[in-house]
Amino acid sequence: MTVKKMVYIGFLLLLPLILLLNSGFLYVEGALHDNSIISESASIEESSIQENLLEEEVSALTVEVRTEYLLLSGEVRPMDEVDIFPETQGKVREMRIEAGDSVITDQILAMIDPSRPGMNYTLSPVKSSIRGTVTAVYADPGAFITAGQPLCRIGTLSQLEVEVYVPEGSIDDVYKGMTALVSSPVLPGLNESLVLNQISPVVDPLSRCMKVVFVPEKKSSRLKSGMFVDLTIPLE
Repeated sequence: MTVKKMVYIGFLLLLPLILLLNSGFLYVEGALHDNSIISESASIEESSIQENLLEEEVSALTVEVRTEYLLLSGEVRPMDEVDIFPETQGKVREMRIEAGDSVITDQILAMIDPSRPGMNYTLSPVKSSIRGTVTAVYADPGAFITAGQPLCRIGTLSQLEVEVYVPEGSIDDVYKGMTALVSSPVLPGLNESLVLNQISPVVDPLSRCMKVVFVPEKKSSRLKSGMFVDLTIPLE
């Protein structure tokens, strides 16, 4: 047998082995490629799930922040306040007080002339029923006033309260003893604590709101009667 024939026979014997090894390499390469695609797909899916979870957490956090506080506005008023009425109707001849004046019990606030055409009467004084500060004046000199019409309002400024109207959709969120922080754009740095002291048993049919009253935890020298303030009420 010649060398050429021997080489040819050897090649024929090795050919199946070469083909088998080549097919094995192709299978392994294909499997690796498929695994790479599956791994990449799984990674993309996992990333998408994480993004969705993050969006849900952010959304839940946003809702929680929005409902964490109740923001309302209110008016500062004296805790004890009364309207003063004249005993008779007539024309206001003299006003002896103005808003902000301090008065004492039985002090004369105004003089009313009950005279009619052809009939002259003695001027009738209007007196204060309490000691305090004039918080509002409702009549001017020369105006006609009736016995059922208030002349002025007097309050005790040593004790103040904040009157707030809560929308009926939030009345279940408020209760006696809860706290609130008061602030005002005209009083920078004002951040005092209030306590809910009174809750009205009814809802106003026109405004659909319920009146509540907050009082300062400590006496405040910055709050003034007649001011409008903002309240931040933490909700539980």
